[in-house]
Amino acid sequence: ANPKISKEEAKDIALKHANLKETDISDYDIELDNEDGKLIYDISFEANGKEYDYDIDAHTGNVTNSMNELID
Repeated sequence: ANPKISKEEAKDIALKHANLKETDISDYDIELDNEDGKLIYDISFEANGKEYDYDIDAHTGNVTNSMNELID
């Protein structure tokens, strides 16, 4: 099955959720993972001294998991 949401769309969803702009972030990474038959975009980036991690459903665009933590 192909994802309905593009990598760019997934990136926009994560940035919107984090309340950040593309110019705010560094070390951006995205991977398409298959978790129990569900396609999930695994997104990570850094901004404002924090590391952000997002899982976004590649079919619905829903944020299924998100976390951020201060970088030591």
